[in-house]
Amino acid sequence: MNGFGGQRPWNDVSTTLAALLNHPDDDGPDLTPIQCAAILPRLQEIADQPPTHRAIDV
Repeated sequence: MNGFGGQRPWNDVSTTLAALLNHPDDDGPDLTPIQCAAILPRLQEIADQPPTHRAIDV
């Protein structure tokens, strides 16, 4: 993704998280309540996923 070391432009991305991921961390406008409401279900899905890491035998 542009801004994350990749070449893919954000307008090619189809995800409800695009407004969050393509949002400036500093000096940008706040996300609107409508944008936040659209993002929340996907963030909850991600947060509810079980961890996928495994313990490494040493």
